[in-house]
Amino acid sequence: RLLQDTSRAYVARCAAAEALGQIGGTEAERALHAALDDPLSSIRALLNKPWRRVRQAKDRFDVRDGR
Repeated sequence: RLLQDTSRAYVARCAAAEALGQIGGTEAERALHAALDDPLSSIRALLNKPWRRVRQAKDRFDVRDGR
């Protein structure tokens, strides 16, 4: 929720994106994906690293799981 809350401080939203990237999982993936449409281009730009981290972790899991 913090990541999508445009009334919150930029630095807090950045920290939320980084934390979601480290936590990973389906909910983190959904939150990061939703934030790709953020009105601030700087928020959208910083999502690259956490989004990639979550997707790579998911891909590794899917390969090990045979999906």
